[in-house]
Amino acid sequence: MDKTYVIGGVKELPSRVTVEVICPSGNVRKFSMTPKMWEGYHLSSADTVNADVFNMISTDSERCEAVTKALRALTASTLSYGALNMKLKQSGFSDDAVRAAVAIVRKRGLIDEAADASAIAEKMALSKGRGPARIKAELQKKGYSSSVASTAAYSVSQEIYAEALRKSLRTKCKGDIPTEKAERDKLTASLVRLGFSTSMIFSAMREME
Repeated sequence: MDKTYVIGGVKELPSRVTVEVICPSGNVRKFSMTPKMWEGYHLSSADTVNADVFNMISTDSERCEAVTKALRALTASTLSYGALNMKLKQSGFSDDAVRAAVAIVRKRGLIDEAADASAIAEKMALSKGRGPARIKAELQKKGYSSSVASTAAYSVSQEIYAEALRKSLRTKCKGDIPTEKAERDKLTASLVRLGFSTSMIFSAMREME
């Protein structure tokens, strides 16, 4: 015999409908969804539904919660699709709810990965003195694809990278470029770790000698 669930209280607001469902065990579950979703069920208080309909209500409610979480996350910070996906999964949403939320975000055009990655890349070069290789790697850690991260990192102007490199050199050398090979190699290695290529480093060193 199929389990029967009873629709309890239904609170309808312009943007959200909250529904209480009384389970066969007597426990009350609360769900929330858009008015359009709820209209599709054609249900009212005291109506009964089977387990399949109950599961559909639960699924729609979770999808709505995931969308709300995604919108709040995007209001708080700039995220890639990959980072948003991970954030929702870490919040405990099912794969289905995560896919639905990300699809809505994508449909609304709320994330412009190319523009966002470019802005982050330029900021990292200017404020943190990072070179293109390091910036690409850090963008990928933020969930941007290799192609988006690479395009953003290598689209930053050479003038910005050159100034970032000179600033790093002035900080590390206090204005004097070392002449001994061991010291120069050590300096070069530290700048490579910041993401600068050896050709960029040697060029900057020659300018400052």
